[in-house]
Amino acid sequence: MISMFNKAFILADPRVLGVEAHSDHATDPHLTWSCSYSTPEMDEDGDNDFRVVIATLHGANEEASFTITMGSIFIDSGVHDVNADYAQQLEKSEALESLYDLCRLQARTALGMLSMEGIFEMPSKAPEVEITELGKSEQEPAETDESESATGTD
Repeated sequence: MISMFNKAFILADPRVLGVEAHSDHATDPHLTWSCSYSTPEMDEDGDNDFRVVIATLHGANEEASFTITMGSIFIDSGVHDVNADYAQQLEKSEALESLYDLCRLQARTALGMLSMEGIFEMPSKAPEVEITELGKSEQEPAETDESESATGTD
């Protein structure tokens, strides 16, 4: 069977950055999956072979809510040209899907501590992800051409 994901990245050193679970929440049911990635400048030796990815899985329903935030290093495997469109390669990667699986596991654990692990339906496959570059707002495009990012100051 051929995977629908690419092997553009190697997931390295995933860490839980934050866990929240609340049993006194009332809202419409939803599940959101988002991530942000660092700029190439963070790689100090200049070879641009890795970036930091911070991902958040948030879910809520009438009974509870949770938010799990994890960070990981995504190493460029060299299989695909990831610098051409980093966000697109990230979205389709096995590494991001694996990070979702780790967040989902943490969510189940946190909800289990509240005896509420059975109240959320979390799909095995990650929902559609919202991807941004670290430091940019959701309204800004993830990667922009310098000519498009002029501020208009003279």
